[in-house]
Amino acid sequence: MADIRRRIAESAILCPCEPVSPPAISYPAGKLSVRGLWYGGISWVGCSWWLGLVLTESDRSWRVRCLRRGPGANVQDASGYSALHHAALNGHKEVVKLLLQYEASTNVVDAKGSSPLHLAAWAGDAEIVRLILTQGPSVPKVNLTTKDNETALHCAAQYGHTEVVAQLLQYGCDPSIRNSRGESALDLAAQYGRLETVQLLVSTYPELIVPLRNSSSSVIFPHTPLHLASRNGHRAVVEVLLAAGVDVNTRTSAGTAMHEAALCGKMEVVRALLDRGVDLGIRDSRQNTVLDLLGQFPPHVTQDITAVIKRHRSSSGVESDADSENLPPIPVQGNDSLGSPYENVRPGDDLSSAEGTSPTQWQFYHKPRDDDRRVSGTSVVSL
Repeated sequence: MADIRRRIAESAILCPCEPVSPPAISYPAGKLSVRGLWYGGISWVGCSWWLGLVLTESDRSWRVRCLRRGPGANVQDASGYSALHHAALNGHKEVVKLLLQYEASTNVVDAKGSSPLHLAAWAGDAEIVRLILTQGPSVPKVNLTTKDNETALHCAAQYGHTEVVAQLLQYGCDPSIRNSRGESALDLAAQYGRLETVQLLVSTYPELIVPLRNSSSSVIFPHTPLHLASRNGHRAVVEVLLAAGVDVNTRTSAGTAMHEAALCGKMEVVRALLDRGVDLGIRDSRQNTVLDLLGQFPPHVTQDITAVIKRHRSSSGVESDADSENLPPIPVQGNDSLGSPYENVRPGDDLSSAEGTSPTQWQFYHKPRDDDRRVSGTSVVSL
């Protein structure tokens, strides 16, 4: 009994509703007097997710009566959460079933525009996603977007919830939709190294990479999954994308994926791109080749990657571009974003090594952004 009381109290702390003076409710048979189950005039429906912790299946009739007599299953709290939001986010399958049975809407959105399907996809709960997609009577809008223009597929893909991604695709979620940053679900999966999710997306929807199959100097993309994977060192993802047909010389304003990988010190990705025949003569929007870009940093910082590139050129019979290599460093503006938005190299830092040492690691820094909602550290590095 004490454990039940504790769980109620702990869960109540998490509930965003404000309690008002309620009548006492005895449960069961007068053995447990629970006050505070009537929140802000919405009965316990808005807090059904935590009541699901303490009410067993034998109390089904009690819960059903609450749903019938209360203001309905779709009342929202101050954050815009309905009971279904809470239940979906916290993994309470039986409560989700009950709410759906009594016409809880799957399309009610919270203050950020997220539906219960978004929250279940974000949590990676495949069973609750299945219930929301199939149980009805409410039919979920699978392509409903948040205020950041993200679908549930974006939520699942960036965290590598591959089973959920497969369910959403099966029920018609459009993988071509881009969020407010111009990112597709594939972009997010590639950026965070979600290998299985990338494999699923490119095999199920090969049309996602059709525009990336033919390199053209006149086509400059804002970003590509290949560039995003390269700058974050996800070699296995890079290889999957290249094997699926993405052109190794696809360009953004930053240049090729080799520019991104070399600038961020991703040696294994550099080797993979060289093996795939990346064109080292391609220039970025500032007319820098990869070696020009590396030449802007102290030699001891870039020596390893520079050596790998030059050895590859030598073994391939490509003469070094002496004129280019002898040019003075191209000035870089101070606050521009280079390479990864999470692991940028800062030109001009004092990177001199202590005497007798030969550092081989790049120095990175995290450049915070006001709208940065994700943390690169959560990414799983593919080796």
